[in-house]
Amino acid sequence: MIEGIYISASGMLPKSSRHEAIANNLANAEVPGFKRDAMFLREMQESKKRLSGDYPDWRINRVEGVWTDFDQGPLRRTGGMFDVAIKGKGFFAVETPDGVQYTRNGTFARNNEGVLVNMMGHTVLDVNGEQIAVPNAFSQPLIDADGMIKGRDPILGIDTVLGQLQAGQDAEVTINGITLRRSTNTITDAVQGVTMTLREPTEEGTPIEISVSKDDTSQLRAQLEDFVGEYNNAMNLISEQFRFDDATETAGPLAGDSTLLGVQSRLRSAVNGSIAVEGEFNALVFMGITFDREGQLTIDDERLTDALDNNLASVKKLFVAEGSTTDNKIEFVRSNERTTAGDYDVDISTAAARAEVLGSLDLSAGIAADQTVTITEAGGDSKLAEVQLQAGDDTDDIVAKINAAFNSQVAEVRRATLANTTDGTTAITESTTFGQINGAGAVNGDTIRIQGTTHDGTAVQREFTIADVDTATVGDLLADVRAAFGNNVSANIDSEGRLLITDNQVGPSNLTLALVEKNEGDGTLDFGSVEVEDEGRFQMEITAENKDGFLMLRHDSFGERAGFTVTQSVEQLGIDTDEHIGVDVQGTINGETADGFGRILTGVRDNDKTDGLALRVTATAEEVTGTSDFGTINLVYGVGRILDDTLSFITDSFDGTLKTREDAIDDTIDNMQDQIAAMERRVEQKRLNLVGKFASLEGTLATLQSQGDFLTSQLAGLSRG
Repeated sequence: MIEGIYISASGMLPKSSRHEAIANNLANAEVPGFKRDAMFLREMQESKKRLSGDYPDWRINRVEGVWTDFDQGPLRRTGGMFDVAIKGKGFFAVETPDGVQYTRNGTFARNNEGVLVNMMGHTVLDVNGEQIAVPNAFSQPLIDADGMIKGRDPILGIDTVLGQLQAGQDAEVTINGITLRRSTNTITDAVQGVTMTLREPTEEGTPIEISVSKDDTSQLRAQLEDFVGEYNNAMNLISEQFRFDDATETAGPLAGDSTLLGVQSRLRSAVNGSIAVEGEFNALVFMGITFDREGQLTIDDERLTDALDNNLASVKKLFVAEGSTTDNKIEFVRSNERTTAGDYDVDISTAAARAEVLGSLDLSAGIAADQTVTITEAGGDSKLAEVQLQAGDDTDDIVAKINAAFNSQVAEVRRATLANTTDGTTAITESTTFGQINGAGAVNGDTIRIQGTTHDGTAVQREFTIADVDTATVGDLLADVRAAFGNNVSANIDSEGRLLITDNQVGPSNLTLALVEKNEGDGTLDFGSVEVEDEGRFQMEITAENKDGFLMLRHDSFGERAGFTVTQSVEQLGIDTDEHIGVDVQGTINGETADGFGRILTGVRDNDKTDGLALRVTATAEEVTGTSDFGTINLVYGVGRILDDTLSFITDSFDGTLKTREDAIDDTIDNMQDQIAAMERRVEQKRLNLVGKFASLEGTLATLQSQGDFLTSQLAGLSRG
């Protein structure tokens, strides 16, 4: 019931395509790369932008319509040689009869002509918009994390680049003279309440006019009717417990129960009370929802229609938790069931800041020497980017290279420490037999144990046997390595004769590999230890900028948990090597110190008023220097929120009203059972006492009987004498 209230209350905007979206989602649930349509929840979408605390989760409070959810879905191993998936943003480009189209479905195959195509037979395009040829003669084709397609040249025996999947690009649109760039073709934040889907580029100088009409409120009305019906059902259920049956002269099982009467009263008060908002719409009665003589909620259709058509914003405030601030640098984010509605002063002593560093040298003329720049992002994963700069690179070149490294996603690469040759000079290849490895001394029957861990840390182990040193090749060993890891890695021999293993999945990896050469024939075969060369990672939340010729690096997120360090092989960028970290916002709410996390200021836990009250502070350091007083936050709870809190209080599984009453009844039952047990013990003791007395009485009676018999016999003797 409360879920329906919140959906109704969260913005009161239309959802006319909901059922169509659900049907479409179900029909395409198993289609690779499919993105579901959902009710667009503005705050929920924004909460996913940052994990730093800059945009934490909050209660839904605005419905924007139907949208396509482009968030990353789960990845699944298919075993298909050409099956690929995009981790993060982007699309594959394919040539169709209607022109170039973009898709997230990476189920590809090689057709009879050796061309890469999708499931519909449409040609997959490379970065130059050309088809990608993957000749059948090329073995072990591999698509790496950058979309580069490689294959083993059958003649040269080396990996050859066959093409690269076309990279996606951000959409760019100009609305009322303001240019926006977005990672998807669905624009939701340009015009409030409007979702625009970009289909194709417009002709230059020929803008398209879009008119926006008022949305239909029929589904909102239906949900309000559901709310009224559910409320009446709940009240009827409670009333049934009190009803007296004249025919049987029996009352309901909970007749007169004070707790249930209290629950009924609380629910009625939550719905019937007034809300502390400005204007006449401060109670449900003003939108046509009232009680009849039987205590049932009813809807006045005419008044409800008028309210939805002409006072939608006021109707919204009747249901949701609404926080209004007197300073535009303070934004209400969320509250929880422990937050008390009211007016609270907000003071900010320190503004949140992002980690950044500005170089001290103008690089417009280019750098003097080649160098390597290493940027390490702070955090649990410690993401790292190494950037190779060349002499002559100017500020724009450096910024472009660094941002490319930040935006890339890296699959873990491990390389063996020892290189093997066939003659002391010529590096081994996959076609080299074990008998040809210089100085190895391998013999038939020698074994190599393959052991390690996969991307997710699962242990693997497999044993490879050199059946015949003259026919078994290094490529056979590599095939067993791939098989041991479920074909989720690529294994090759580099140009120096060292083993190279690459994770097929980007991101932080637990990949390890060890080859244990047992050398049962007393040989010295050794591939060395396989050490990490490139650590797997996702893209980094750091951006490089050109500031009038000077290099600036800035973290995308606010707060002290977001930072980075920079090291250089040559000191020529003017960037210091200290750790650069952000600053969390600091301040008070209602005069009491609050917790800062990025730009979010939250009332501390267990505070009797502001616990869970979260505010986003967008003030800059300069603005905070001028004053610490940033006005007040007025927190008002609508019917939906009040009902939610009321039901939470009633149904809490630990200390809710019903739980407390249930525990009291259980305690009463336990007490009565204890009393029954005690009474049974007393009855048993009494019974034993009576049994003892009865036995004693029987003994006394027996004695008396014996004495009576004796006296009778004596009297009989006297009468004979």
